[in-house]
Amino acid sequence: VTSVPGPVLRAASPWQGIEPGSAVQVEVDFQHVILEDNEEDGRLTGEVKFILYKGNHYHLTVFTDWDEDIFVDTNDVWDDGDRVGITIAPQNIRIVQSTKKEGSDK
Repeated sequence: VTSVPGPVLRAASPWQGIEPGSAVQVEVDFQHVILEDNEEDGRLTGEVKFILYKGNHYHLTVFTDWDEDIFVDTNDVWDDGDRVGITIAPQNIRIVQSTKKEGSDK
């Protein structure tokens, strides 16, 4: 699961058990992160920084332009340093209440 610290939820929350104003964490399964050849084709962008072949697929670390790592499982071959677009379908995004306090790494 790729996990990115999320923003503080400000609007009315459609997520069960999460109150407006709560810090949240965004989670997406590795296989649901789609890398695009052209940066312009993704809603987000980043750079491939680590490639590990796991026998039948590649596990990549993509350093995003907002200074977070995203982990991706893919059958596609990428090179270290490739600039990519990142697409995640909304239905594949989970929002969970963060256990970290806002403004803290703990």
